[in-house]
Amino acid sequence: MLAHQKMTGHFLVGKWRENSKKEKLEEIWLGQRWVPMDRKGPMGDDRNRFIRLIFFLGGGEMLALSDLRRFAKVAAGKEKEIMDLPELKGLGPEPIDPRFTFPQFQKLFRGKNGKIKQLLLDQTFLSGIGNIYADESLWRAKLHPLREAKSLTKPELIRLFASIKLVLKRAIKSGGSSVDDYRDPSGRAGFYQNKHEVYHRENEACRRCGTKIVRMKIGQRSAHFCPKCQKLK
Repeated sequence: MLAHQKMTGHFLVGKWRENSKKEKLEEIWLGQRWVPMDRKGPMGDDRNRFIRLIFFLGGGEMLALSDLRRFAKVAAGKEKEIMDLPELKGLGPEPIDPRFTFPQFQKLFRGKNGKIKQLLLDQTFLSGIGNIYADESLWRAKLHPLREAKSLTKPELIRLFASIKLVLKRAIKSGGSSVDDYRDPSGRAGFYQNKHEVYHRENEACRRCGTKIVRMKIGQRSAHFCPKCQKLK
């Protein structure tokens, strides 16, 4: 089975019941088909109410997919059919895989054109780096998001390689970044957003030099960076 949560989807483990429409419910639950058994706990968070799919597990537990915008995708089939799907077949290497080395990382940049921020968001280049962690990694590596990928020196690539691994590992340890819809399987928000250095900190002071963080558009995505620490060469 392949599950792609996309922008607003997240899996939850708990217990739900179908809305009978006879019980008096809080307003946010009135239009929802599935209602958590415990609405006073984390499952009662309004970001967890958009249940689109439920798997019934042993022991009475359930695995549910909550997805506000209905962009998530779940596909079931034979292993070969799943592994041949474009979402998996075209993925780049996993940055925090212990087997992923700096020489392999450096090799990815050979002949690559384009801005480094956009390249990091390309899942066929590296998998698992979204907008938040691209900004955070570039800040830690002191690289401007508009730098041409082919212009990066070996010392800069070494910094970037180490920064990506560090940022992703810290984010996982902190339960992820809940700047909007994301919640963990227990329904709780992560707290890495409280540790962001640049993302969503426009006009706030850089924690390294005190300069105001800048936000700009690169393609269809935003980029947050420190203009002093991350100079465009």
